[in-house]
Amino acid sequence: MQKGGARVALYELCKRLLWPLPTFESELRVRVEDEAARAGFSALEVTGDPRLDKRSSQDSAALLMLFELQKQGTCRLKEL
Repeated sequence: MQKGGARVALYELCKRLLWPLPTFESELRVRVEDEAARAGFSALEVTGDPRLDKRSSQDSAALLMLFELQKQGTCRLKEL
């Protein structure tokens, strides 16, 4: 995957589903609030792999989030 590709895909998915944009924390966690979260339930959260630079760490967390959303049936990923 291209550098930044996972983050861009995650942002586009959130925009399309009218979800709040994900936030990245310093501990390499990414959080996506889904419809259940808007209703007061907990948000979906994953932890990415530690990398040398912040953007690569965010890409790792974004990719894990996309895999988790696919597992839940929210999206379907395809290889290019």
